[in-house]
Amino acid sequence: MAEMTPAADAIAALMADGWTYADIGRSLGINGSIIRQAIHPSPNQRQKPLAKYVPVLRQLHGTAPGTKPATLPERRKTKNGKVASVRRGIREFQTKQGETQYAARLKKGSATLLKLLELAAHTGKNVRWDVLFQTIRTISDATKSGWVTGKLPEGWTAETLLSRIAQPQQGDNWKPGDVSGALIALAKEQNEGVVSAKGGSEFSIFTTP
Repeated sequence: MAEMTPAADAIAALMADGWTYADIGRSLGINGSIIRQAIHPSPNQRQKPLAKYVPVLRQLHGTAPGTKPATLPERRKTKNGKVASVRRGIREFQTKQGETQYAARLKKGSATLLKLLELAAHTGKNVRWDVLFQTIRTISDATKSGWVTGKLPEGWTAETLLSRIAQPQQGDNWKPGDVSGALIALAKEQNEGVVSAKGGSEFSIFTTP
């Protein structure tokens, strides 16, 4: 049975204010499923303590869902004092301008795609991606394999994309929660020269300023 830990208590208070697991996760820059496991762990799974997030969770009480905290706990360090990787599969790097950006290349792994989108939303970054299709048919009726690029639609932020993935609206060609499906659909829609594309199974996704 789950314990009412300080984190679970703070999460319950936020949810009473109308927050969802996804809202809380995006505010903290972590996956919403981790928030759920802190209050309702799945059978045979350890309850997530999230002790270091308790002060931030309490600060968010009384604010509107999705509010970003002023500060977040310092990220975990490696033995040599460097900041630990954000998540397996996601690479953090510095641009020549000194900005921190994130990138990932994967064949499968909606969780990694979701995590990178959440990082983009939390840090206010733009995001672009490429999808590798096994078969692409173009207007000229040529058939080939290759990469198709996608980006956030005009006026969208990473936060908007996350919201639409969770709750698709009319005209969105993906199912609720289907991260890879949403990225594939947007990439296909945004490339006028592509008539059809099948087999999108590899992604390269990265944040931009």
